[in-house]
Amino acid sequence: LSTETEMSTSDPQKLIEYQELKEVINRTLKKLSDRRCRIFKMHHTYGLKYKEIAEELSLSLKTIEAEMTTTYRTLREEIEKYMRE
Repeated sequence: LSTETEMSTSDPQKLIEYQELKEVINRTLKKLSDRRCRIFKMHHTYGLKYKEIAEELSLSLKTIEAEMTTTYRTLREEIEKYMRE
């Protein structure tokens, strides 16, 4: 939120781009499987380490790493599409 406030006072165009990028990310996260989305949120929203997520969900660390790798790849692809538009 503070980033949006800083941008709105300095450059309205950057604020619009930031909001559009947030929308791309949110839309992409909604397309993920429930498990991938949950893992992503546990890591980014709640700050859990991969090992903690694995223990909480009774999954292997390798599974968490693979799910996050796939999620990051999906996000990167969608952001790249947005940037080309």
